[in-house]
Amino acid sequence: DEIVPHTKDVVQFQAVVDAYKKTNAVNNDDVAENFYTVKDVAVKKDSGTASLGLDRYFVLIQGRSEDPADGVVLEFKQARRTALHGLAPNEMSDDIEKAEEIVEAHDIHLVGGDPFYGHAELDDRSFLVRERSPFKEDMDVDDLDAKEMRTYARICGKALAQTHARSDEDTGIMEGDAEKRILSSITPPVFVDDVVRFAKTAAKRVRRDYKLFKKDHACGAFNFVNSQE
Repeated sequence: DEIVPHTKDVVQFQAVVDAYKKTNAVNNDDVAENFYTVKDVAVKKDSGTASLGLDRYFVLIQGRSEDPADGVVLEFKQARRTALHGLAPNEMSDDIEKAEEIVEAHDIHLVGGDPFYGHAELDDRSFLVRERSPFKEDMDVDDLDAKEMRTYARICGKALAQTHARSDEDTGIMEGDAEKRILSSITPPVFVDDVVRFAKTAAKRVRRDYKLFKKDHACGAFNFVNSQE
């Protein structure tokens, strides 16, 4: 139900992929001549959180050989202007494409990231391109106990810290080491106390909102949704 074949769009996406290959710093060396040949296209539905409702496509390209096991799935995800636009310093041109801005941030923050990460244009809209890894796996936090949750949080924190520490790489926006400036801004105990208080306040708000939701549901506020189904 979530992946709808759109084989009729293969020709259109071949042109898009050809343009993507030329305008992005993807690895075009030492690959088979037909590596980027589009084999099939599908629409991916019901994905994302903030991006829910935006267009998303899965594009199958040939890869190293005609063996189906060598195929690569590229995900084309529609991009839109950042929520921080106008609220944070922006040294980039106003003409820069929305997805291109994301790609620049990706190249700065991630070490050895997705080699297919790039941007493309489709019907005058900006799309983020990345590999849909066959090894991708969702983490269901409901299955974690308290100890596992702390371990998971620590891993996420380290990944986020590395991203922040690399935020001074090649941007020209700030001078000096990001690590030193970050550490000077989170001097204990103020930062730790603020984060803990914020988390507790947010948890209370979510519980309160859920209670209000259940009351509305009991009053029939969402009956029209069921009738539409």
